[in-house]
Amino acid sequence: MITLVRRAAALCVLGAALAACGTSGPAQAPRPASGTPSAA
Repeated sequence: MITLVRRAAALCVLGAALAACGTSGPAQAPRPASGTPSAA
């Protein structure tokens, strides 16, 4: 079960990193400094 939690956390981090990398344009709305959306 711990592996599932770790996998979910890794996917969340990877998703956030990909989103930040793919949408790093000046025309995009600024995101919180934390970078971790509270969309559990």
